[in-house]
Amino acid sequence: MAVSILQVLNLNPSVAIFPLQLAQGSTPQGVVDSLFARIETLVSRDPVSGDFRKGVVDVQSLTPQKVDQWTYTGAIYQLNVAPSWLERAAPNIDPDDNDEDGDSDEIDRADDRKAGFRQRVWHLALVGAAAIPGQNQAAGRLIIHATQDTVAGRLREYVTAGRFGSVLSGDPCGIPFDDRALQAVCLEGEARQAALWGLHRAVKTKPDRKSLMGLDLKEAMDPFSDQTYRLTSAVSISKGRKPEFLGLSLKHQRVWSHKGKKMGEFSTTMDALFTQLEGVNLAANVQSAGLSQKGYRDLAKASDPGEIFAARDAFEAAFRPLSDLDPLPDAAAGAVADDAALKAEKELAWFADGQVKLVAALPASAGFTLGVSRRGKALATLTVTPVIKADGVALSVSSEFHVAPTHPDLELFESLIEGDGLGRRLAVWYDTGHVLVDRQVSMLEYRDVRFDAWEWRKLTVQGRDVVVTQEKPTKASQTDPNKQVADLEAIGQQCSLFDYCLEDLPRLIPPRKGPLWALCDDGSGEIADFIFFAPDDLRLWLVHAKGADSLAAGRRISVAAYEQVVSQARKNLRYFDGPLLAGELEDRDAGKPLLWRDGVRVGVNDHAQAMADICQALRRARFFEDRRLVVLQPHVSEESWRAARTHLAAGNDRHQTVKSYRLLSALLADLQITAQKVDAGLLVIGPAAAPPAAAV
Repeated sequence: MAVSILQVLNLNPSVAIFPLQLAQGSTPQGVVDSLFARIETLVSRDPVSGDFRKGVVDVQSLTPQKVDQWTYTGAIYQLNVAPSWLERAAPNIDPDDNDEDGDSDEIDRADDRKAGFRQRVWHLALVGAAAIPGQNQAAGRLIIHATQDTVAGRLREYVTAGRFGSVLSGDPCGIPFDDRALQAVCLEGEARQAALWGLHRAVKTKPDRKSLMGLDLKEAMDPFSDQTYRLTSAVSISKGRKPEFLGLSLKHQRVWSHKGKKMGEFSTTMDALFTQLEGVNLAANVQSAGLSQKGYRDLAKASDPGEIFAARDAFEAAFRPLSDLDPLPDAAAGAVADDAALKAEKELAWFADGQVKLVAALPASAGFTLGVSRRGKALATLTVTPVIKADGVALSVSSEFHVAPTHPDLELFESLIEGDGLGRRLAVWYDTGHVLVDRQVSMLEYRDVRFDAWEWRKLTVQGRDVVVTQEKPTKASQTDPNKQVADLEAIGQQCSLFDYCLEDLPRLIPPRKGPLWALCDDGSGEIADFIFFAPDDLRLWLVHAKGADSLAAGRRISVAAYEQVVSQARKNLRYFDGPLLAGELEDRDAGKPLLWRDGVRVGVNDHAQAMADICQALRRARFFEDRRLVVLQPHVSEESWRAARTHLAAGNDRHQTVKSYRLLSALLADLQITAQKVDAGLLVIGPAAAPPAAAV
């Protein structure tokens, strides 16, 4: 099919869009008609010089066409570029040729790559607009999709700011959605992929960027280490949303999903997405559906772009790669490398031996100068001044070249910073605490960690309340009748925490096919107070119990009450390894530790064989389906924890309960993260609040 007869209905665009709202007074048809008249210029012209963009050799606009409720237009354009693996040759131009016929560019193209070694790549730019069903034409929807980031950004700037480069070229017709609406819709559900940019200075112990994949990354965030990272993009899956699969670039407001099969399906997906975005009630608290969700809430947040004007005295800068410094595999025979492959190769070449360093801060401003060099040779000095744009902080740059403009090293650097490349790659730190990363401003500050892994239980044994200060059963000392000593043989007969463990904790362990062994290893050099092991289901729980510091009903949150039991739990994490645990148990004296099988005590005559069976099963267990670290310290009750959160929500930061709450949250959250590093969950048990009194 000839390109010239390509229609909108022939397209199969991916759902990678900028969603926008139509400005007041704009109509879908009017916006599309206006863009159709300018689309060839917008996608193919250089906004600075007005010349064709480098490599653009063919542009064809797509006549506006209606698909369901949407009206679309756009353009397809062809790039004619040289492959990155071909050495650049100097143009062979006759010095007597004064280029009166204006064909020097064609000569450059011909001689730059001999014998037609060129890559021809078609790209698509698409714009769609629709009215909101049931509303008048003054309200509407607008989407921008483009297969090149630079063109997508240019189109978005044109419709939102009426700008083509630095020139005012039209009236704004599109309004970005509020970030909270995008986050509420697109970050809901299980986080399957997340990209994080570090705000910390370059150190060997922390990466500058992280790209994560998993079942739900909100559960995998480290509330301490990840405080110096900002979420830049995420992919989530939510069964109650259409489309279920959604990705969001927080800075660019780009949304993406599965690729459709035809334009009709694309339009249907757009309708579903916009209906949800327009349904977000910004007057209500929607933060919990966005960056205030568990996991995300511990990350650094972007500040208002205007904060950059308060930044002073830049003291360090880092020029970071945007893509992996890993050359892509050789393409199949006849295949054409795309833009991403070319950019990756250029980044690999530059970051192998190129350098960008901060030279000095500009006085009384957020500006600074950068020195650019490669292989020890100075290439340029850049004077950089931050300026505010619609999509964040841009960098205004003036350059002083130390080599010829055609120097290959300088051309390589300039290819990386074209467009907003410098702003996207540069990280700058200021004495005022501001950090400029990826065109956004943040403040590095400590955020208090919230701990949620409580299991509030009614602490009873055979219907009787547990004595929360009594760790284990006791009996009178034979040498001193007035003194109580531990009596592990009485477990199950008193109301201590050990009695509670044996009776109630098996109820928390998921259903099992085979036996559940309980081992009480209390004593010097203990592994845990209780070990629960289900060999057929590969479940291993290590339980550490400690009595409360007080019996008082109104006892306050105490950090000291948890410090010892948390330390014991952390240092014994090594015993989540089956063979290591088996080896330690085999070193116990005869009859130790005490054993129960499905709640029934193992007798003396059967103890040795039972231990042998347990150790054999542990040695075979190289993998556990369920590993859990359990801390039982009933000093903090559900009522006291809720009271602390009530004070915190009311802004009573100086209340002693709030101070203790924050310290204990940090202690327990740190243990939780440490347990997760060995693939174990954490459960902290405390006494549940009393049920409300029945109405009379």
